[in-house]
Amino acid sequence: ILLIHGIEGGMLDCPYWKSLSERMGAMGWITVQPQLRSAYDGYGRLTLQDDVDDVDLLIAQLCPDRCVLLGYSTGCQVALRYARRGKTRSVLCGLVLQAPVSDYICAAHAHGAGQVEETLALARGLVRQGRAE
Repeated sequence: ILLIHGIEGGMLDCPYWKSLSERMGAMGWITVQPQLRSAYDGYGRLTLQDDVDDVDLLIAQLCPDRCVLLGYSTGCQVALRYARRGKTRSVLCGLVLQAPVSDYICAAHAHGAGQVEETLALARGLVRQGRAE
């Protein structure tokens, strides 16, 4: 089970993951919580696809036969995108979305709605110019 943290998150970001890992271990599952490149100081400098690429590499090395993804908060977006576009997604046998939240809600809480609206206006302009993903 690959545990994917939320935005600005990192190791042991989710308070229940330690106990979940212990319980799943008792049932024969192995849990892994990677620190994706977008964590901590990587936040805002990397894309969702960068995180999916990291997940692809991890799954290819750690669980090439079958894997379950558990996304927490905005980590759900990584899990969903991986399920749709990941190169190794054929080994995915389960997807758990825990407390999914949009980036907008999280960003508005962290930085204020005004800053988010300014950023969205900039993003919309980039889309109109054809400079968006």
